[in-house]
Amino acid sequence: MKNLLTRNIGLKLISLVIAAVIWFAIMNIADPVVSETFPGIHVDVVNDEVITSRGYQYTIESGDRVDIICKGKRSVVNSLTSSDFKAEADFTTLNSMYMAGITVECTSAYAADEVVLSQRTENMAIKLEDQKTEPFSVRIEQVGAVRDGYYCYGTSLSSSLIQVSGAASQVAFVKEVVAYVDLTDKTETFTANCELVAYDMNGEEIDSMKLNFNPNTVEVTVQIFKTKTVDIEVTPIGTPIAGYYVEKLDYAPSYVTLAAEEDVLRNIDKLTIEYDVTGLSKYTEAQILLDDLITQKYGDTAFTVDNQAYVAIAVTVVPFIEKTVDIREQDIEIRNVAEGLEYSINMSSGISITIRGAESILSGLTAQNLKLYVDMSGDGEGSFTRQIRSDYGSDIMVSGSVSIRLHKKVSDSEPTE
Repeated sequence: MKNLLTRNIGLKLISLVIAAVIWFAIMNIADPVVSETFPGIHVDVVNDEVITSRGYQYTIESGDRVDIICKGKRSVVNSLTSSDFKAEADFTTLNSMYMAGITVECTSAYAADEVVLSQRTENMAIKLEDQKTEPFSVRIEQVGAVRDGYYCYGTSLSSSLIQVSGAASQVAFVKEVVAYVDLTDKTETFTANCELVAYDMNGEEIDSMKLNFNPNTVEVTVQIFKTKTVDIEVTPIGTPIAGYYVEKLDYAPSYVTLAAEEDVLRNIDKLTIEYDVTGLSKYTEAQILLDDLITQKYGDTAFTVDNQAYVAIAVTVVPFIEKTVDIREQDIEIRNVAEGLEYSINMSSGISITIRGAESILSGLTAQNLKLYVDMSGDGEGSFTRQIRSDYGSDIMVSGSVSIRLHKKVSDSEPTE
């Protein structure tokens, strides 16, 4: 038996392939008649004005979908899809039971005369109701997102109130009306004509065929601006109460993202905030509203896009400290001595000065780097007590004095006493 099956196996396989090809060829040549069902074809209503013109509305109780059975040559039937069929319910054929006959047809020019159609549902059943009209506000729903680097500032409607009409039972279901506007990849302000969608209290969409909107669509204008992230810099202005200084100023955030017209953004490199410390004598916290600040600087055409609506500022104000420094004669420069005079400094009791300033500055100061001096402008011969001053800078204050005697210069030829 095994030899019988395996003998001439190549010829047997070739014969099997040839037989299959012949069978398919015969079937294709014969092109037998077949039937195929196209389910759920939507039924369009025509001539419904015979009802609405009398002040009534209707709701469809059954027959809004129909299954179409298509019979014809297989090559034709296999080429069709659900979109090649149309079903209609003509309300001029309504009977006393409020049922209208459903007609079906094939819309394919190639297949229309080659197929026979039948259907499982013959009629559309409706229920008459009083017509009702109610006003509804329109809510805008944004779909998608603008391109990176841009910001949607806001939307506005051409009409925020529309009239919804339909059968009383259907209008009663309406909870809200929504206009959807697509922002996908947008980079500039635009206006779009948007269709309206009604929803019931469960958030389910109500079939638009059961309602009429007046107007049918609304225009939605969307404002879009370019964005830019800039650094924030807070600087103190003014001076604390006498004897105090700003030791530290902290703030957050350190940057903010702004939105504005491109020509406005082009001129903004940094957001500078001046915080007045005048009269402060202790640790103080404050909040600066960014939108108010930006409006003051750049007008209504610029605004923040971050959730951070303010800058938090913390100012540490502490009293100056004092330090006593002993100085030597060579630490003091005597300036503006009149011509022909020379000076001598009374160092008999020693000289010390008091310097006042921030601890961080005073800790590194010495008599040598204070750049101390005394100004003798306008003084003639005699003894004077003058204030010691410093060229170090405004970060410190120096208090102290020194006794100086001005006398005539002794020339080398004059005998000394």
